[in-house]
Amino acid sequence: MASFFKNMNLARAIILVAALGSIALYFLNRGDREKLVFLQDSLTDSVPDTVENIQKLSQQYSKLVNLQESEGLKRTTTPETYFDSKKDMDGANLGFLDYTPSSSTYDRGIEDSKYRIKPSEKDASYTRDQIAFFMWNLEAGSNRLKVTDIDIQLANRKGLKDHDIPEDTWTFSIETTTRQEKAE
Repeated sequence: MASFFKNMNLARAIILVAALGSIALYFLNRGDREKLVFLQDSLTDSVPDTVENIQKLSQQYSKLVNLQESEGLKRTTTPETYFDSKKDMDGANLGFLDYTPSSSTYDRGIEDSKYRIKPSEKDASYTRDQIAFFMWNLEAGSNRLKVTDIDIQLANRKGLKDHDIPEDTWTFSIETTTRQEKAE
């Protein structure tokens, strides 16, 4: 062995360093190989379940997004904003309306949010078509909102006799209700 180091030259030094380096790399690689095998086994077991879970969650998410997009009355908008968008649609054109909110709470955490909708001006009058179109738009644009009370009265009764046919001008008061779980 002494003669090996006594006659050391560059070629022998490179061979010695390469041999020692390859032994060191063998032990390092063996540890990394064990980690790799462990991770591959873990992935083989858990990946199919994870992929299936992701697919189910993405389908559920897609359904919820589609439901929200089809729902006119979203939780992020106020009911007043929703009512304003419906009253200004062609066919309704109701002008200014007053909204009076109220709520009722039932057992099991159910809450009804109610709004009484009336014209702001006392002498405002509308045709039955305008009123009906507004109510239809309220319900058609939302799966949660329902018109639950309607009071339609003749707008101008002054000087009207029993045998007279009145004009098709009416005033109204509508109550809408949305039912949901009470927020805690």
